[in-house]
Amino acid sequence: MFSKLLDNVLKFTTEMNTSNKQSVKQKTFGKWIKDEDISDIIKITYDPFIKFNVTSKNVNKYRLNKWTPETDDLKREFNVERFYVLLDSLQNSELTGHAALQEICDWIQPLTTAQRDTLYKILNKDLKIRFGIKQMNKVKPKFLSDFSVSLGYAYDKKTEKDLKKKSNGRCKWYI
Repeated sequence: MFSKLLDNVLKFTTEMNTSNKQSVKQKTFGKWIKDEDISDIIKITYDPFIKFNVTSKNVNKYRLNKWTPETDDLKREFNVERFYVLLDSLQNSELTGHAALQEICDWIQPLTTAQRDTLYKILNKDLKIRFGIKQMNKVKPKFLSDFSVSLGYAYDKKTEKDLKKKSNGRCKWYI
């Protein structure tokens, strides 16, 4: 069941990368966002408030150097619900350090290379679909929280003179 979820995410990312046109990407995203599992994975991956504190680089390094498979872990069932529990425990720092890396390596063990890469993309919080949060929110409004920063104006000598005139020389916080 868990591997099927990763296969669907892989199909989604592949289809999103077939074209560079934003209109095609918006249609593709609109089609896939109706799938609840894909929608949840996208929210988890692109939500700026969710951090897993683990990257694929850390997992690979641990897997190659220190990881030893536990026989009990290889017999357990890896399903979607337990995957969400794993991500939740990573986010809440219930699993940290070597324990977190060990758990993730146990999840990675039965996966194919493509599924493993997809899981790494989720942990790295980038599915590499070249479709940002603003575009996602255009297709489905208020899908993800978006930070829009209002930018200031360029500072030049004329602006400095105008500020000095307005403050009558009392305040110099702007210099």
